Amino acid sequence: EWTWDGKKNDGKPAADGVYHAEFVLFSMGTENKAVCEPFTLDTKPLEATLTVNPKILSPNGDGVNDTVLISVSSKEETAVVDWSLRMIDPAGNLFLEQKGTSARPIALKWDGRSATGELVQSGEEYRVEARLADAAGNIRLLKDTIDSDILVQNFGNTLKIVIPSIVYEGNAADYSVGKPEKVAKNLKVLNRLADILRKYPAYTLVIE
Repeated sequence: EWTWDGKKNDGKPAADGVYHAEFVLFSMGTENKAVCEPFTLDTKPLEATLTVNPKILSPNGDGVNDTVLISVSSKEETAVVDWSLRMIDPAGNLFLEQKGTSARPIALKWDGRSATGELVQSGEEYRVEARLADAAGNIRLLKDTIDSDILVQNFGNTLKIVIPSIVYEGNAADYSVGKPEKVAKNLKVLNRLADILRKYPAYTLVIE
């Protein structure tokens, strides 16, 4: 038995391609040769692209950005033998996952709900992870993000907005105090809230 690691005699990687192994036995002046079936050396991960459209999700039933289309395209689609799409929530937990073994098509029209029907949190960022594997065991990981919009829910004549994503420092009531990245996110959420409230000038606003 002999195990080949895909390298040449000088230790450098051999070129990707189709190879076969030959075994030659010399016995009493006679040469006997055996050749194995051709096999492929493939060391390069799949070339693929992850697309999220649109980048903001607003699943409130108003017909605007209620869903996002998450798709993966590969130049070697027939080489994909295993894939998964994972949605990760703001806390880093798995929110939704889809798997498959067929390369066509790799797409998910997402309505902002988890496998158990839980709706995305308002004004938060969700991570998209795509994992592709080919027959040689090469793995390609692709990542992107989706922003969940501030959700306006209708309860009869009342509209309700829930925003859990404004973060305050301990013992502080000023949203502009704290780490720069948290302050920037607070301002982003509040600016988006202002845009939404401008659409309802005749409404009375109650903060709870």
